[in-house]
Parts: sequence; structure tokens; C-alpha cells
Amino acid sequence: MRVCPGMSGGGWVRGVGIIGAGYVGLTLGVFLASKYVRTICVEKDEEKVGRIMKGLSPIHEQGLPELLRQVVEDGVLEARTEIGDMFEEVDVIFITVGTPTGSDGSPDLSQVEEASRQIGNALAASKTGAPLIVVKSTVPPGTTWGIVRPIIEKTSDRVCGKDFHLCVNPEFLREGSALQDTMNPDRIVIGTKHSWAAESLKKFYETLYNPKKIPMLITSPTNAELIKLATNAYLALKISFINLISQICEAVEDGDVGVVAEGLGLDPRIGPLFLRAGLGFGGSCLPKDLRALKWFAAGLGV
Repeated sequence: MRVCPGMSGGGWVRGVGIIGAGYVGLTLGVFLASKYVRTICVEKDEEKVGRIMKGLSPIHEQGLPELLRQVVEDGVLEARTEIGDMFEEVDVIFITVGTPTGSDGSPDLSQVEEASRQIGNALAASKTGAPLIVVKSTVPPGTTWGIVRPIIEKTSDRVCGKDFHLCVNPEFLREGSALQDTMNPDRIVIGTKHSWAAESLKKFYETLYNPKKIPMLITSPTNAELIKLATNAYLALKISFINLISQICEAVEDGDVGVVAEGLGLDPRIGPLFLRAGLGFGGSCLPKDLRALKWFAAGLGV
């Protein structure tokens, strides 16, 4: 079985673990496995694990069912309910659990915290080298370094930057096109305080997407976390704005929001995307992330 070289120093990634086999995690796992990267998805929902191991996709995404069936049959992707001794098999673990928001916009980080504890406990029992932990879940700025890192350090009795490494690597997926977006990302954002972690994840992705040259931004964990929230907030802003313009067009003679949107889109400072008037923004990400950003800003007094 081939695996994908990605760590610095010319080493090999033996495999990748993914905590959470939902919309983001399963899509990522299937893509990695399709590139012959040994992938283990950890999901507490036993029914979902059973479906995955039968090659049946528990989520609806274009192209995912067929590819999932193939990688399971090939033995490159596995799903299980516990982390167990995963660090004996993988060198990189992605955290892709959900972070739903409450009515006030505050994010529920309990799944991120639990995943961090499970990783810490598994790390404490591991006798292998220093793994790379990557937070892909959408979290408020400060979460990775202020919550995830201390939990892993406490439960594992290991030190970040020495015994394990930590990055933020937000996803930018569109519902319905998640697999295609994972296969063809327009950019990759990596946030960390340690250069080794950044370079390791960068090299992993460079190898994974070779010969494509994907733009990569390496920054602080806080900036990476904020980039995700700001991106979805701005997309929601564009949709809301063009709907407001649509109402104005309907109220004036010969107004046509399609023509106005086309004129706006020709401005390179604005661009044509997300300027189609309609019912407004929705889905599982934009409303949630907009509420989370509003909650976070209010806490800062902004």
C-alpha cells in the first residue's frame, strides 16, 4: 500500500487520523484515502461507523458515495469509535468535530475539548515520535492555543512544540461541492506558533497536491481562526447586500438586479461571486459563523 510522504526530513507519514466523520471530516478522509494515504476516521456514532465501513456515505455530497466505496474496498480508509492506540499508526491527526452555536452566538466547544482530551490520553500511552495535531473545526480566535493546547498538554503530560505539534488549518468548503473543494482548494491557511509544525503541514499538502501549486498562508493561530469566521461573515454580507439592492431594483422603474450585479462583479475589487439575489444566505456554516463572530466581537467590546 502506498502512503504519502509529507513530514520534514524526508520521512513518511504512516497514516492520518481524523476525529469526527461528519461533513468536513469524512470528505477530508475520503480524499486523503483516494491519494493512498492510510486514513482512520474516529466517530462516536456507531451507526455512522457501520455505514462507513460498508462503503455507504452517511452524508450527501456529489461524488462522495462512489469514492468512499472505493477507498473502503481498497482498505485505505477505516472508521472506528475510539482513538485507541492510533498514534502507533498515524503521524497527523485532524480535529473536525462540530462547534454549534447557542442562541446568543456562543460556540459549543465541548466536542473540541473532548477530542483534545482523547488525543491527550492516547498521546500519553504512545511510545512513538511527536505527532502533528491539526484543528480544522471552526473555532473562535484563541481556542487552539488557549484551550486545545492546554488540554492536550495536561492529559498527556507532554509539551507542545517538543512532544507534539499543533496547527490551525480551517476548511473553506461549499455544501454540495465539498469533495471538489477539498480536491481543488483555492488556498490553504496554516496557523501556528512553531515553524516546524507549519513547515511539516505545508510539505504534507505540497506532496498531496503535487503538481498543483496551491497558495498557502502561514500565520498565527489567532489569525487563522479569524480568517475562517471573517470569510463566512463577508460572504453573508455580499448575499445580504445584493438582496437589499434587489429590493431597491424592484421599487424603481426598469430596475434589474441581474444587470446591477453584473456591473458590480466587473469591478475587480468586488468580483462576481455571491452576487445572485435570492432567498438570502443559509446552510449550516454562514449563519452559525456570523453569530459566532458577532458574539466574539461583543465580548471584546467591539
